[in-house]
Amino acid sequence: MIYKKRLKKLFRKLGKNTQAVLICGDASLLAFLTGHGEGGAVATPRGVEFVVPKMLTEAAEETGMKVHVHGKRGEYRKMLRTLLSRSRTIGLRSSAVSHALFLDLKKMLRGFKLVDISAELTEIFIRKDREEIDLLRKACTYTARAARLVPSMLKRGMTEIDLMREISYSMKAIGGGMVSFGENTSRPHHQPGHRKLKKGDLVMVDFGCRVSGVGSDITRTFCFGRASKEQKDLYIEVRRAQGMAFDMLKERDGLADINKAVSEMFQSDGYGPFIHSIGHSLGYGGAFRNVENNVVTIEPGIYIPGFGGVRIEDDMLITKDGFENLTKLAPAKELIEV
Repeated sequence: MIYKKRLKKLFRKLGKNTQAVLICGDASLLAFLTGHGEGGAVATPRGVEFVVPKMLTEAAEETGMKVHVHGKRGEYRKMLRTLLSRSRTIGLRSSAVSHALFLDLKKMLRGFKLVDISAELTEIFIRKDREEIDLLRKACTYTARAARLVPSMLKRGMTEIDLMREISYSMKAIGGGMVSFGENTSRPHHQPGHRKLKKGDLVMVDFGCRVSGVGSDITRTFCFGRASKEQKDLYIEVRRAQGMAFDMLKERDGLADINKAVSEMFQSDGYGPFIHSIGHSLGYGGAFRNVENNVVTIEPGIYIPGFGGVRIEDDMLITKDGFENLTKLAPAKELIEV
């Protein structure tokens, strides 16, 4: 069973110095080990046991794993200490918990040694197993299909929020997203607002969906109406940069080298430096490493304040011979005029 294999892989990576892992506020790790991402749990080499409030009991029990139900806070503390009683050193992904929660856990677990296992988990998450890849492929397919529908959704006078709502409806399981019109497309992380769509606007959509705890991420840029030469040139430049990044990915170049090459290309062509990373990892976690079975985004972009911006983002499965574009169903070869 895949979850037993993942548990074995986790403790093989952690070694004998870590006898248990406390999963608290870490939906990705919980889903990775159980297939269910809500609640908390304690993992040991013997198995994973949920520690949840009554409202989460039924869903946790569907995993077939042992479930401990707590009511008052004192019960939760007692359950944790009992489950961890055979352990001395407890692993915790510090990046998944707030500082306040960490301090609370330290008080609750006096006498135990808490250690950060973020680095080990990153290494585990980088190389995806077949089950995680299949989930990512499914999420990317759904997202790419939705992206193909975006041009048909565009209407004069609609707001950024209106378009985000249309995309969300078309996907049913939207995982969050960004929509921007016109001059707002120069802001890489713009939040949808009430800016109305008008002729000549660039339209940028950045969204994804989640399937069983893992998600896709895609960005497409369109033009509502006839595009100007400057808009077309901007799109062509970003498209060329993505093609170059694809080639470098195939040649097994790393993140820093790809970032540098894209930035130098943009500066040489008069657009200034590239202002964010070329991509990030997808799945339960990990990092942008150019290794087989990792899934990463490739998302070059140029942003000109007061004018607008273009970003194109695809999700890439790194394979033995190069890569597979998991979001290839979506249109991205040319600036689409709607």
